[in-house]
Amino acid sequence: MKTITVTKNQRAIVYKNGQLVDVLKSGTHHLFWGKTAQVIPAQPAINAQTALFAELENGAFSNLLTRHEVDSNQLLLRFLGKNIIETYGVGTYLFWKSEMAISYELIETASTQNITNFDRSALESTIMIERLHRVVVPEGNQLVVFVNGAYQYTLAADTYYFWKNANVFTFKVVDLRTLNIEVQGQELLTKDKTSIRVNFSGQYKMVNVHRAVVENSNYYAQMYAAIQLAIREIIGSQTLDQLLETKTELSNQLVERANALLENIGLELITGGLKDIILPGDVKEILNKVLVAEKQAQANMIMRREETATTRNLLNTARLMEENEMLYKLKEMEFVERIADKIDGIQVHAGANVSDQLKTLFSK
Repeated sequence: MKTITVTKNQRAIVYKNGQLVDVLKSGTHHLFWGKTAQVIPAQPAINAQTALFAELENGAFSNLLTRHEVDSNQLLLRFLGKNIIETYGVGTYLFWKSEMAISYELIETASTQNITNFDRSALESTIMIERLHRVVVPEGNQLVVFVNGAYQYTLAADTYYFWKNANVFTFKVVDLRTLNIEVQGQELLTKDKTSIRVNFSGQYKMVNVHRAVVENSNYYAQMYAAIQLAIREIIGSQTLDQLLETKTELSNQLVERANALLENIGLELITGGLKDIILPGDVKEILNKVLVAEKQAQANMIMRREETATTRNLLNTARLMEENEMLYKLKEMEFVERIADKIDGIQVHAGANVSDQLKTLFSK
């Protein structure tokens, strides 16, 4: 005789002469000679592909088990209370009946819609997450969903879950915020055949997600090309002088022209302009000479204007002194005072009248 102990979460499969003769639940059991037992866990399912499945499915032991069949695009959930403890895909399974609060739910997973009938905490569990596609869409973005290569729908910012099934899902997260674009080093010819290089800087945003992502294969590359065309069209219609004088107005025209092209791509250029206009060395040298000549002419004009004003003031002063003798004397005394400030010392010779010497000194 042999004694075995079976715990609450186990079952003992008893064989005699290679045939299954009994199933023992939890407790201590005695096996008489000729019988053997196999103790197995009572929790995992017994798959139809195992030999034990066929042995237990006969009528003698069917009351100890529950049977579940799972087809394609279905999922069997095993609950302990309200918590999911196991999931099972396609197959036929036997489960031991238990005294615990074990329940089962067979759900359809063929849907291409995001899952909304489960709590997020359940979907985020390690048991469930392997059965799902999980996509996080940050704020300011949208999710474009393709199924089997075809566009399905667009979703706002959030976290989404989709069943892994026979369908092939493709997800594209697109940014709806304002973004920067730089178009650098564009070699162009102006209307007067001057070769220049320009750099463009702007900001854009997506205004039609379906048009940008579904109807166009690479919206950014197409936007870049559209801005290039707008730059060439605007610059090519202006001479170099016009380009340098009306840079701001040209930037506004460029944005307007680019948006006319971007409408079919689902994008909008919010702001933009020519950040740099780079001239060839010889053209730059000529313009510098022209600028220096213009500034020199302006300086000469200012100097002549100042000289004329000074001469006019002197003439007015002379006329006043000619008409007023007292004013002439005051002016004379002013100059004498200025001269005296620059004299370190005065020598007066003995034997001469001091006042006459001073008068002679300052009257020269």
